[in-house]
Amino acid sequence: GDIRAVLEAGASAAQLGTAFLSCPECGTSAMHREALLGYGGEGRDASDPLPTVVTLGYTGKPARGLQTDRALRMADLEGALPNCFNGMLAGRTLQAAALKQGRKDAAYLWAGSG
Repeated sequence: GDIRAVLEAGASAAQLGTAFLSCPECGTSAMHREALLGYGGEGRDASDPLPTVVTLGYTGKPARGLQTDRALRMADLEGALPNCFNGMLAGRTLQAAALKQGRKDAAYLWAGSG
């Protein structure tokens, strides 16, 4: 699939990331693993996965995740964030609350593009 395509296009290497997020050793939450393995949510499958988005709103640097309500709301705020923004401190608190309440819509759920 994707790895073959980039190697055939001339790349000397390819990177895997999302494939490992569902491994127990990764430390992702059960909710995150379920979202990844379930293509993002109920009623979705390989032909209709939840899209991913790139946002600066979580860390201040580009990060790709599933297109949750929180990711979309953060995209609206990006223009107002200072260049030195790092949202991880507050983000960890919000993430813990989202996981405790089972709120996929409020969690950050890292994911790649494929």
